Amino acid sequence: RAELRLRDQDISELTSQVAALKAEIDRTHRGRMDDLGSIQSRANLDVDKVQQSRRDEVDALRAEIVTLRAGNTELETGLHSQIHALNTDLRGVKFAKEEQVSDLKTEIENVSFARAKENAALRQDLDRINIVRREEKDVIRNELMLLKKAKRDEVLALE
Repeated sequence: RAELRLRDQDISELTSQVAALKAEIDRTHRGRMDDLGSIQSRANLDVDKVQQSRRDEVDALRAEIVTLRAGNTELETGLHSQIHALNTDLRGVKFAKEEQVSDLKTEIENVSFARAKENAALRQDLDRINIVRREEKDVIRNELMLLKKAKRDEVLALE
């Protein structure tokens, strides 16, 4: 883009030079017209030579402008190709990231499901353990009450 700007500046400068050259030709021509006879004809010949030279320069400048514009077109085409390639790369990266995110979500769901199953199994085990403990406590309490009753009966029998 910077090169495009430089070329546009060159074109503007060349256009300004062309305008300046045309102005110079016009001034030279007017000055020569004021001269007399042979000076005027000599001046006209000089002006014609200068004009032809300037025309040749202008034609060369115009050809250079056409060349620069063609170069600008090539640069624009190259830039558009690069932009297209970058956009294609970006879409590929975006697609890969979306796949990674999808894979991670699936993995998280699988881990969450496995943990939920594991937690449910642990809860069942804990419930079974709690039931067994309650039953053991009940058995121990009953045995303790039987022992207390046996002790009381023994104490009463001894008295």
